[in-house]
Amino acid sequence: MSTKQLYRFTDKAGPWVAGYRRDPASATIPLTPEEAELDLLAGTIVLDGTPTDPVVVPGAVVATDRVAAIRGARDYDFTIAELADYLGQAGLLDALRGAVVGPVAADRDTLAKLAAALDAAVVLLRAAIATRASASALDGKAAAGVNGDITEIAGLTTPLSLAQGGTGGRTGSEARVALGLPLVPGDAGFAAFMEVIYETWVGGLPVWAGEGQAPVPSGKYFRQGAGGPPVKAQ
Repeated sequence: MSTKQLYRFTDKAGPWVAGYRRDPASATIPLTPEEAELDLLAGTIVLDGTPTDPVVVPGAVVATDRVAAIRGARDYDFTIAELADYLGQAGLLDALRGAVVGPVAADRDTLAKLAAALDAAVVLLRAAIATRASASALDGKAAAGVNGDITEIAGLTTPLSLAQGGTGGRTGSEARVALGLPLVPGDAGFAAFMEVIYETWVGGLPVWAGEGQAPVPSGKYFRQGAGGPPVKAQ
């Protein structure tokens, strides 16, 4: 059997070490190397006489510190500033302050105060979450980002643009204009559109000076002199 050696507890040690209940009155525990192996790796004990690094106490909590949490069975984190903003909007900030300052002793700069603050925050956050909409009430809501389950869009005050997959208009006329399609009688701007088309067509016809044969084959149009009306060649 291996010889036992003395190992000293670290600040990570819990009430049980290497399968033995820890004696609160003792700073060390005798263990064989085999018994101590896992706890050495976990850092809950060190070989007695081994120098240890000094305990570094974190500085004061600042707004940019991040807090780990679980939401929807998933891990996520948020900043202290975001937590304070939520508590303020939810009307819970005063209640949280009272829960922290009231029962905590005068040593408000100790880790005990921080632990009490976090405990109080957990209680208040659970109470606030309980008043939120249930998960089933949100089943019909589209999630942020890319969605593949939207079956209908209703109540839009602005038509979807062409880039968003829409026509950019509420009526057939508006859609034809947005899509660059030919207008039809009754559409706003139809007369002006046809006038432009007509003038463009007429302006491109060959002009006949009145002598010789018509400048176009039979059945095609030409103009009788500059500014004259269109005429169909016979």
